[in-house]
Amino acid sequence: MNTNGQIISDSDGNNDTFYNFTAGGDIVLDDLITKNGEGGLNLALNAGNNVVLNSNIITNATNAADFNFTSQTGNIFVAGQVRSTGGSTATQMNFNAGAEFQTGGTGGTTLIESSGTGDINVTAGTNVRLNNITGDQTTIRNSLGNINLTAQSGSIFTNLDVTIEGQNADSDITLTGNDFFFNTTTLSGLGNLTLQQPNGNQNFTISERISTIANQADSFSQITMGRNDGFGGSNINIDMDVASPLLILGGDGGINIGNFNVNGVGSIELNTTGLIDIANDGNNTDVDLGNSDTTIPVNVILNAGQGIRLNQNSTIQTNGGNVDATATSANYATNYYGVVSNGGVIDAGGGNITIAGTGGSPLSIGSSKGIVMGNQAKLSTIGLGNITMVGISPNTIFDNGNIGIELTTSGISTVDGTIDLQGFGGGVAETDNNYGIYSFESTINSNTGAINLRGFGGSQAGTAGSNNQGIRLEAISQVVSNGGAIAIVGTGGNAGGSNNDGVSFQRGIGNAGPIIQNSLAGAIAITGTAGDGNGNDNDGVSAAEVTISIANGDLTIIGEGKGAGDDNQGIDLNDINRTTLTSTGNGSITLIGTGANSIGTRNDGVILGNSDITGQGAGFITILGKAFEQSSSIRTDNGTIINANGAGSIAIESIEDLVNNPVSLLEINDTTFNLNSPTSTGNLILMGDEIELTESSPSLTTINPRSGANQNVTLKPLSFSTDITIGGTFSDSALNLNQSELSLIQDGFANILINHQDDIANNNFVTGTITLNALNALNATTLGNTSVILLGGSTLQGDNFDSNWTINSSDSGNVILDNNSIFAGTINFQAIENLIGGTNRDTFTFTNGGTLAGSINGGNGIDTLTADNLATNFVITGLDQGTVSRVINGFTSIEALQGGSADDTFTFTNVGSLSTGIDGQGGNDTLIGDDDGNVFTIGGDVAFLGTNISVNNANAGNLAGKLSNLATGSGSFIVGFNNIENLTGGSGIDQFTLFERSLTNAAVIGTGTIPSNTAGTITGRIDGGAGTNDTLSLGEGIILGGDFVINAVNGGTATGLPAGFTNIENLVGNNASNIFTFDGGSFSGAIDGGAGNDQFNIDSPFTIIGQIDGGPGTDTLSYLTSPDPVTFDVASLSTDNVSLVGIETLIGSSSNGDTIVGTLGRIPLPLATSM
Repeated sequence: MNTNGQIISDSDGNNDTFYNFTAGGDIVLDDLITKNGEGGLNLALNAGNNVVLNSNIITNATNAADFNFTSQTGNIFVAGQVRSTGGSTATQMNFNAGAEFQTGGTGGTTLIESSGTGDINVTAGTNVRLNNITGDQTTIRNSLGNINLTAQSGSIFTNLDVTIEGQNADSDITLTGNDFFFNTTTLSGLGNLTLQQPNGNQNFTISERISTIANQADSFSQITMGRNDGFGGSNINIDMDVASPLLILGGDGGINIGNFNVNGVGSIELNTTGLIDIANDGNNTDVDLGNSDTTIPVNVILNAGQGIRLNQNSTIQTNGGNVDATATSANYATNYYGVVSNGGVIDAGGGNITIAGTGGSPLSIGSSKGIVMGNQAKLSTIGLGNITMVGISPNTIFDNGNIGIELTTSGISTVDGTIDLQGFGGGVAETDNNYGIYSFESTINSNTGAINLRGFGGSQAGTAGSNNQGIRLEAISQVVSNGGAIAIVGTGGNAGGSNNDGVSFQRGIGNAGPIIQNSLAGAIAITGTAGDGNGNDNDGVSAAEVTISIANGDLTIIGEGKGAGDDNQGIDLNDINRTTLTSTGNGSITLIGTGANSIGTRNDGVILGNSDITGQGAGFITILGKAFEQSSSIRTDNGTIINANGAGSIAIESIEDLVNNPVSLLEINDTTFNLNSPTSTGNLILMGDEIELTESSPSLTTINPRSGANQNVTLKPLSFSTDITIGGTFSDSALNLNQSELSLIQDGFANILINHQDDIANNNFVTGTITLNALNALNATTLGNTSVILLGGSTLQGDNFDSNWTINSSDSGNVILDNNSIFAGTINFQAIENLIGGTNRDTFTFTNGGTLAGSINGGNGIDTLTADNLATNFVITGLDQGTVSRVINGFTSIEALQGGSADDTFTFTNVGSLSTGIDGQGGNDTLIGDDDGNVFTIGGDVAFLGTNISVNNANAGNLAGKLSNLATGSGSFIVGFNNIENLTGGSGIDQFTLFERSLTNAAVIGTGTIPSNTAGTITGRIDGGAGTNDTLSLGEGIILGGDFVINAVNGGTATGLPAGFTNIENLVGNNASNIFTFDGGSFSGAIDGGAGNDQFNIDSPFTIIGQIDGGPGTDTLSYLTSPDPVTFDVASLSTDNVSLVGIETLIGSSSNGDTIVGTLGRIPLPLATSM
């Protein structure tokens, strides 16, 4: 059927028009068909073969138009216009071709357009070809309805200047075909665009040349490529530009993108059970997924079941949107990797990037990797965008090299976001090189954001399998942050071979090694745990030629070696290749290493090797090692240099954990510790339950501060309770600092500090004992004038040579050893509660209010305890032991006591005694006897056994009595005293005697000097104490006798006692002439004048219970100065009830009433009368 001219033209018809043309062959429509008015147009062409539309079909009617064009077995050719422009109601346009649907005419314009809500449906049995004739122009447009183009068994082709456009948000475009080939084509709309294959079992290719899917002004709501049902084995190949949100659905065959640019808004999602392969055409053409408009964020989602490939020249750019790429599995014979970026670029522009890849299990020999980046591949984002990567290699692979995340010459960077990489190595037992994370000459960089790397080495437990490291950074691999924290955590695989390290830094060609850097305040933390197999060299952290630097953040490296073999170190800084750790600011450097707990050897905690550790600012350098048997907690080797050039200190700490054999805990070999800046103020701390300083080469020094100000070296055990021996023999329970080791500490340190300080905040207090022993064997000039400070401890045990101890503040002071000691200067101590002397003389002196919370034990030898210039109470409670007000728990084995310049008191209890004596020094001091009775002698000999003393003119003598049962060389025991101004008895019977030294040939019993030609005197008082029968005597040698004046109750004055006496019940004169004057008061005991011619003068009434015994000689009792009359009873030898003995002369009072009672009766005695 063929028409030649206009069939119908109806400009104002109000009724619907119906045309139905049927032909067994072709239908060729050459004439114009128009319809206007309110009536609709219904046109149906049904041809057995071809339908050819060479003219225009136009309706501008109000009512709907239905166009149905059917070719049973042939093609449909559209070269003119098929338009429904007037109606707003549903207009259906259906083109059903048994074979192909084609548009285009020679130089013509083809337009298929609907303004209604109906759809435009094109269905071809084979292909859909738009603009099949070169030079034509084709447009398919729907204002309100959908556009559906379907090639049932073929593809959709466009050839130059083709536009498919949906103009409403409800206008969807669906293109269905096996493949799509677009040439200079525009697909645009506001609805959804779907490009799909007819069923899920067909491959699917989308390619383009200078074509655009949508544009930024009229972007689709969603573009979908592929089907979400029945993926089967279909494959999607995409090579075109898109400017809208995009969803690509692929089957098991995967999605291949050869030259694909996305420039739109919203999300881009590629989802397939197969492989996603981007920029795979091999022609170096660019593939961009994202948005070139930096103001619009785009999310990109890649989800593949058989892996993702980002090939060279592929770019994913989101400008703030997120990128999520996930390869869930890849269990295929030819594809073992989860996500691969071979030179691809992902730039989130501020959005987050998340990549998760799981390697497959090969059906034959081959390695499996979760994520692989190589060939300058890059991941980057800015602002707060985060980058997260999780790579997993299964543990079912029988080949080597199964890596969770592999980075080769690649870069990962963010500005302020966080970078998190987590990799799991795979492999079965006895396979090698299965790293959790492997980096070769790659860079991971965050400006202020954190960087976290966590890797787990693969290979299961077995008898072999090596190099299964949690994280391995090789060659010039860099991890850099300008302020954010860096954390690198690795766990080695449990294979039975060697080098299954937690974290491994290894040099590349030319000795170039990894670089870890944090240039501002961010910290760097590296933690490695070795695999727990049966092999050797399984280190927690292993480093060869690595450079790690920080500024004001802290660097912490923690490593734990494991395994049953040898050389399983916690941290191993290689002894051949140099490792550099540097703090350029105030950041601290801390290394904590624990060797394997096994029967192997050299499982050291930390090996510093050929390392250079430098602190240039105020940060500390701390190295802590722990080892078990046959190993060193910390070991340095030739070339180890540790520098603290600023205010920071160096701390070397080790832990002892013995199993069967001793551990060489801190082994320092030919190591230079330099605090070598002229402005250095840092310190060196060596801490371990055992420290070994060794020097194998005479030209090298072990501890070498070259210059600087106020540096200290500290030696201390790890435990607060460990004992320390300095210079003594080895003790396994103590930190031993022997003579040869101490001699390697070079002169130049301001102080040598030993032991811990009390950590009050954490309730840790030092409880161990420090012992100074055999230090005399070393040259006294070894340390020059270096000051030694013992920082803490429960007890300080002195050397066995004369030592002078000073306690000058709370639990603090110093000890000066004799001139043969290694220490020419002073040993200072602090926070030590107990002091113990050695076998020679020890002197313990308190100054400035110093106190001890514990006790003082003088040890053997003659030891002295000396008070400061504050009033001090000494109480002697046993043999050479007692309490003192400055020492909480008192003293023992102290043979001599010495006061200060204040008023001191020395008190004996009933069981108290001293082997030597007491020197009160300055002040008004008092000696108090016990309650068992005491014998005090003032003047004469002074006993200070074993001491060298200069005896004073006065206030010196001895205390004896019950102490006589403690034998000395003279057969009796006496305690000498000097500079004691007051004497006091106890509740027993006390005897006080004053001697003249010149007449008794007085001397010091012991060693010392004593003045002669002086009377025994006490400038203070003598107090008899609580007893009722105490005696004060004038011993032999008191020149011209002595005088007593009784003027109080049992009290008065005497020669040598200017301050008098009290509580004395008995007085005894010596063999010279003594004068006793009674001036009031009373006396409860007796008075003995001695052998001389004594005078007893009664100046005023008094009472005496006992008798007055004049003794041998001519003695006189006189009342001459008494104003009251007196009665003498000759018969009873008494006067006024006073019993008299040995009185040769009586002299009455000055009154006239005196009376003598006897056989002659009362006789007045106006004159002296002999009786």
